[in-house]
Amino acid sequence: MIKEQKVKRFLFFITLIAMVVLHIGSAVADENDDEARAQYERGKELYEADKYTEAAIAFQRAYELKPAFKILYNIGQVENENGDYPRALDAYTRYLEEGGNDVPADRKKTVDKEIARLKTLVGSFRVEGAQDGAVLMVDGRRMGEAPFDEPVMVKLGEHEVVVKISGEELFHEFVRVAGGQELPIRIETGPVMEETTAPVYVPDQQVDGGSKTLRVLGVVALAAGGAAIVGTALTGVAAKSHTEDLELDCPDNLCPPDQQDEYDEAKRAATMSTLLGVVSGLMITTGVVLLIVGRKSREKNVEVGAAAGPDGAGLLITGRF
Repeated sequence: MIKEQKVKRFLFFITLIAMVVLHIGSAVADENDDEARAQYERGKELYEADKYTEAAIAFQRAYELKPAFKILYNIGQVENENGDYPRALDAYTRYLEEGGNDVPADRKKTVDKEIARLKTLVGSFRVEGAQDGAVLMVDGRRMGEAPFDEPVMVKLGEHEVVVKISGEELFHEFVRVAGGQELPIRIETGPVMEETTAPVYVPDQQVDGGSKTLRVLGVVALAAGGAAIVGTALTGVAAKSHTEDLELDCPDNLCPPDQQDEYDEAKRAATMSTLLGVVSGLMITTGVVLLIVGRKSREKNVEVGAAAGPDGAGLLITGRF
């Protein structure tokens, strides 16, 4: 007995909820019907006042609130008068599709004739190759976004066509379309980069390591050059002094037989000291340059890396010196 009472209470509760939901749904439907009727009447008034753009908006709103196929006929009439032939053609076509057998025969004949006329005044764009989300703009009006499953209808004539995504223009041209023409709008993905045989610079990933190597080489070159120039200076001074002493006994480079070999040897030593001095100077200069390059490389003003090209490979130093 108690169990039966619980079941009855549960059924009563469910019935009550259903009645509330139905009442709310009915109230909303009645409210939508009232607003749809008001928008429809407003559309007729605007149409009679030759305010076709406003009338089209009112009729469209009435159809959204109450999608009755008969309203599509009114939309077709208004858009036709407004000169928006693509929208008129779309409305008339949907009117016949949604109305089906409920469309009177004489009305169907009239609409079929109007559709045939409008097709001569309307062309279309078929957007190909655009990635999903790309937006199509025609004469500043947003026409939809990719993917475009169906052609986008436009009036015949010249139009500014823009396809863009995230603010980047993928296509922007003024194009002409004839009545009944379906014009493809192809979105290019961009040119393919061709291979080149120019040298390829590969920056050294260890800039500090490269700069350290240059600085070490610079120090070595400076040390070697410094030691060489000191030794060269000492031997050069001694050789020159010895040569000057011998020249006192060898006027015009003519020495007694027992001194000629000694004199020639002293002259060669002096000449060799001069050459070694030049080499030492070059070593010191090289050391200074390597130290400067190494320091600038560490400061990121100079980069050291490998360069590979069709003619070979080597070390590439770039930057400001």
